[in-house]
Amino acid sequence: MKNKVQVFFDSMCNSCQDKFKKVISVAKRNALKDLDDLQVFLCNVDKNRSIEDDNGLVPLAFIFCKKDSYVFFWKEDLYNGDGSIKLKLINNTIILAQATIERIKENTTNDKAVAVVKKEETHAIASKLINENNNSLKNHFSRQMLIMNRQHLLYMSKIRKLILILGLSFALILGAAGGVLGWYFTRLENKIGDSELPNIPWRINLNEHFANTQLGKISDNKGDTILVTAQNKNSLLQITDLLVKDITDDSATVYVKSSSNIYDYSSSVKVYFFAQLKTLETHTKKLNFSNTIIDKDSNENELLNIVKKGNQKLRKNEVIIENIHETFQNTNQIIIEADLVVKSGSEVYLPGESLKLYFSNSNRKMLSEVLTNFNLGDIKNIDSVTILKSVQRANENIDISQIEIPNNTINKVSATIKVKEESQDYIRSTEVIVYYRVFNPNIGVVDYEINQPNDQKFDGGVRVLQQISDDTILAGTYAGSLYRLNINGTIKNKIDDPNFKADDVRSILKLDSGNTLVATNGQLIYEIYPYGSVKNVVKNKQDIYSMTQLKDGSILGGSIDGNIYKINENGQFQEDLWTNNVGGFRSIIQLHDKRVVVIKTNGTVYFFDTNGNILDKVINQFFPGTVFSLIQLQDGTILVGTNERAIVHLNDDGTIKGKVQQPPEYPSRGATFYTLLQLKNQALFTGTNEAIIYKLKTE
Repeated sequence: MKNKVQVFFDSMCNSCQDKFKKVISVAKRNALKDLDDLQVFLCNVDKNRSIEDDNGLVPLAFIFCKKDSYVFFWKEDLYNGDGSIKLKLINNTIILAQATIERIKENTTNDKAVAVVKKEETHAIASKLINENNNSLKNHFSRQMLIMNRQHLLYMSKIRKLILILGLSFALILGAAGGVLGWYFTRLENKIGDSELPNIPWRINLNEHFANTQLGKISDNKGDTILVTAQNKNSLLQITDLLVKDITDDSATVYVKSSSNIYDYSSSVKVYFFAQLKTLETHTKKLNFSNTIIDKDSNENELLNIVKKGNQKLRKNEVIIENIHETFQNTNQIIIEADLVVKSGSEVYLPGESLKLYFSNSNRKMLSEVLTNFNLGDIKNIDSVTILKSVQRANENIDISQIEIPNNTINKVSATIKVKEESQDYIRSTEVIVYYRVFNPNIGVVDYEINQPNDQKFDGGVRVLQQISDDTILAGTYAGSLYRLNINGTIKNKIDDPNFKADDVRSILKLDSGNTLVATNGQLIYEIYPYGSVKNVVKNKQDIYSMTQLKDGSILGGSIDGNIYKINENGQFQEDLWTNNVGGFRSIIQLHDKRVVVIKTNGTVYFFDTNGNILDKVINQFFPGTVFSLIQLQDGTILVGTNERAIVHLNDDGTIKGKVQQPPEYPSRGATFYTLLQLKNQALFTGTNEAIIYKLKTE
């Protein structure tokens, strides 16, 4: 199937195709951006539209054609920080004010106009863009990759800036020689800054994977049917984390669970269809009939008339009421429960469907009437108190003293809210599932620097930390030294053993047996006593960067060549567990669910079982800097440390959840979080290239 860019290009006249190539040529000359960041849409110009309606946007270029008009935007201009689009987009068409188009004209007069390269070169560039779009679709193009690529460019050095300035100057000379373009371009802006990079929204807008909203003829309008059909028409769409609401005869809104690792939960898409059969809920929105004069002997016709009065679209002749029974009664209140059931053979509604109805002489409400927003966003933990507070923040009218969460319904992404038996305002048999994402942005933030005694300091960057007893931490440095530390991170003493000869300490592992292994450069692994003196040393065939002991007692090491080895208790390689030579493994750990996780310096994440069989791989994630450390905390949080003073949270599937914001005063801008260690008392430390240890927040 042709991608959008190819379809647009093929539909243009020859003149507009030449203009298209020139737009690509100019865009290609922008050293701050990548062609993958350029988007093209159909465009309708509305003379009566206000410039304010366009939110101040100015396109890169506009092409007027007899057939259709086209507009070009850089993605960073078109999308908000949370990934949502700034303009309304319907069927790949954007409406712009005439005044907005005139603003493009104004920008062509500035002295930074860019010249057009030769026709042969522009044709090649246009072809490259089309090919790159095809490849992007095939490789499950992700907005987070583009965002990180763009942000990475913001870190260019002063030398790079100078090169850019020279390049722009050269472009100006070409512009003077080549004349003015026949359509309009925005001026180039040097957006390189020295401030801290912002926190990137790692989840993308649902619209990016939802190109086709016309679902056509479908068997029924159940939520599952709508989602499966949408996925069939949008190959990139992942429907596991999606829900459907506002279902009508011919449309519905697809939205995102808060727990999604892929999509921004504030984004949604309206879809359209022709459903052969409808769900009963399509025409039955009101289910609770409070303050109704009833008695326990009410018959089905009386109740059906009440239901019809509250739901005018309901086809009364297609349904019946069954299972009428009293569920609650006291001196003053009666609640009658019944089932609204689709008649057998119905040609309107799905046969066999039913809805629970409630009739009462009081003002009791269904829980879903007061808990209408069940996407709670991010919560710090899955304690029931935390969840209930989030429910109240999202639903101002709910009284959380009348609801509860059974412990067996709480998991990492959702919980079931039920009405307490003693509730006076809500119908006790009703319940609602709420969704959330567990993300505490405070975890991993630097709390304070560990101040060392006056006469003590590390001789190099603190490369690795490992707790070896209740009161002692062992630290290894980039200079090849070992230090014994107090449990608060202060230095006890430097270990001086003539048998320990290293230029760099790579990894330290305290074994369940009580032994401690230290991996260094020179393909060496030392076995040391609790006080740090050398007990034994072995030489292996590769340098080990990271070691971990599995729950079954096995010891694994990730090597500099990107292989995984089984190691015995004295440090000797025992077995080649996984040898694919994929490049250096920086960290290897076992998660609480027993999966083994290995992360490379470039951020590629591998999941293995305990036998070395690869389970999954997450690639093309752009971490802020080179990855150095990986840890899963006692509460299940997975953290990654990089060389750009960054701590990043990972989801359980290895995708990036979010980056924490470090305080401006420390660590220094170029700090590398070499190692992460959580003590048995839950205190969290990191060692850095600054020869400093920091305590990090854990709540």
